[in-house]
Amino acid sequence: MYIDTLPYSKREFNIPLVTFKDIFDVARLYYDDNDAGVIGLLEHVLGIESLSCIDKFFVMCRACQVYVTEDLSLNDNNGKQVNLSLNNIINRLYDTSIHAKEYNIGDIKLTLDIPRHLFTEKNRDVFSSVISKISIDGIDLDICQLDNEDTSKILSSLPATVYSVIRDYISELDLSFVLVDSIKKRGIDEINVNFMSYDPGYIIKALYSGFHLLTCRDIMYHLSRKIGGEALLKSTPNDINYYLEEFEKENKNQNGGVSETGL
Repeated sequence: MYIDTLPYSKREFNIPLVTFKDIFDVARLYYDDNDAGVIGLLEHVLGIESLSCIDKFFVMCRACQVYVTEDLSLNDNNGKQVNLSLNNIINRLYDTSIHAKEYNIGDIKLTLDIPRHLFTEKNRDVFSSVISKISIDGIDLDICQLDNEDTSKILSSLPATVYSVIRDYISELDLSFVLVDSIKKRGIDEINVNFMSYDPGYIIKALYSGFHLLTCRDIMYHLSRKIGGEALLKSTPNDINYYLEEFEKENKNQNGGVSETGL
């Protein structure tokens, strides 16, 4: 069990296990170009639906670092793959001094905070995402706990002055982070991530798409006969990499130094 302090809310959080089954499901979604589905799946698996976008991104990166890979692999300006330490990237997320703001607009009390959503092309609802709490005529409503239909009904009933306040809050919100400094000797440009854009999703894809769908199927086919399908699906990706190394060694020994698995 890994316990970390979240960079935005500053509360402690237990980093949940990421299994090969989760990675297999992620691979299926990426194979279908369903990036929004991947974000939703990871939020569910990690139990982070109610967290802010920064804390969600942190947990996704930290879980990847612990159970999948410690590095972020990117291509430099010459197309050559370089590995960047996830630990350095994660630590940059603590560099924020943003706090929630409260507004009184007639009989409406409004608490606005950084977005809960990691935005994708299919989920770009910034307005509802920055509303943390709202009180109308003394009735407190927690937007985080409402479904999309109830949220839409509430938002459609709000006066224009409320929308104006939300719009001003969003326009002043600076959620850009420099995650990687420019390294000219290695051909790496500065990497900025803006949480009001699709940027975080691109980083998540770079982290969690290392296991292609066909690779996952090959792993299931070859290793399930030795380890068992259920045990294999409950293993972490790091476990899988260890199994593959041992499996390759075993096959090379049996075939005079030549592996026949294709993995």
